[in-house]
Amino acid sequence: MLWPIACPVCGRIGVSHCLACMEGVFDPLPVFCLECGGVYDAKCCYSSSPAYAVAPHEGVARTFLLNLKYRNVRDLGIPMGRLMAECRTDIKADAILPIPLHRDSAREYNQTDLLALGLSDVLDIKTLPEALNWNFDVGRQTSRHGRERKSLPADSFFASCDLNGVRVIIVDDVYTTGGTARAAKAAVERAGGTVEAAFFWSRRITLNESTISWNGIEE
Repeated sequence: MLWPIACPVCGRIGVSHCLACMEGVFDPLPVFCLECGGVYDAKCCYSSSPAYAVAPHEGVARTFLLNLKYRNVRDLGIPMGRLMAECRTDIKADAILPIPLHRDSAREYNQTDLLALGLSDVLDIKTLPEALNWNFDVGRQTSRHGRERKSLPADSFFASCDLNGVRVIIVDDVYTTGGTARAAKAAVERAGGTVEAAFFWSRRITLNESTISWNGIEE
């Protein structure tokens, strides 16, 4: 009752996390293609963007995200974003665009805004937290099946500002099928920008993921 939060790894009370415990989660996946989800730089990736994730969406990495996203432990967001930046610290871009909350969301804050701020701290790139908006109500992604997520309409988002010539990094919390990030990328491109990369805290490995695209990757 006195200490309602604790580090999900070591159990230390009164803190949302220990820095060493959070850094212990860092197990980045190979850079992957935002379009197909396979290893980046294959033939299908010529018009895509590289994507990075701190860890698979399981175990302690998943717990950190659940605490941030659903248990109101918002002070996890910026440190998690800083760790996300460690996946690729030399990337060049002009702005970081977080994925916005759904219109019907009851959350008090957008966890992706906080991740973007942490990423900004390390990469020294400004955030544009209101640049992307949902074009219509498509419902929460957590209530959609894999095929529905993947088929999210390309016009699901619109850019509320001029992105002509702007190099952009897209930030989201978890990559499942990539439908949300691809729709965000389409909105950026319609506004004249280019997506240099996408960063995620974790990546959910789905049962129907193509193992062919991951040939040659060591466990």
